[in-house]
Amino acid sequence: MRMKRLLYIPFFLLLFCTSCEKLDFTDDDSADSTKKENNSAGKQDNNADATPSAPEREGYYHGFDTIEEYLTVYGDSLNPIPISDILPGGFLYTDIVVDGIYYLSDVWIAGYIVGYISGNSIGGVQFTTEGAVHTNIVLAETIEETDPYRCIPVQLSKSTPTQETARYYLNLDNYPQKFHRHARLQGDLNKYMGTLGLLRTIHFRVR
Repeated sequence: MRMKRLLYIPFFLLLFCTSCEKLDFTDDDSADSTKKENNSAGKQDNNADATPSAPEREGYYHGFDTIEEYLTVYGDSLNPIPISDILPGGFLYTDIVVDGIYYLSDVWIAGYIVGYISGNSIGGVQFTTEGAVHTNIVLAETIEETDPYRCIPVQLSKSTPTQETARYYLNLDNYPQKFHRHARLQGDLNKYMGTLGLLRTIHFRVR
């Protein structure tokens, strides 16, 4: 009888070890979601999609409560983002440059081509076509603008064929006749030249 009871011991030990196996309750979908939230909740990442995540503020966004609502009206080729919203003091400048909440991808802005930047900061704006570079131009609300800090720097990259085409046709060295012309440009709004500017310019319309 004692021997029979001892024979059961290995069986119960095996059952106990099996039931104690570590269980993993991690939800893969939840983990992916958390990573996405962390990437878009206020940290700049030029390789990630630009996902606005600013808090809701009544009327703050040009009369709208959220950046998402604002972008349903502004930011396409027919209704580009106004220069005033991008300049220092505008809500986009505050959210992107000062607070670093998000950046905006593939949006349209519009203004007058008033020169280019010599150097690597907005203070180096040259309101002329003389000595123009191929790497950037600046936009302003009017052709009479003479204050560098009332201008928007526009990067003319050549990383892709589309960007290289924009660079070729927009720079004031190749086409000085575009000086003081009105332009609509598509790219990414992010920090550039020490201020808020347009990077990765891909499409343009000049008249």
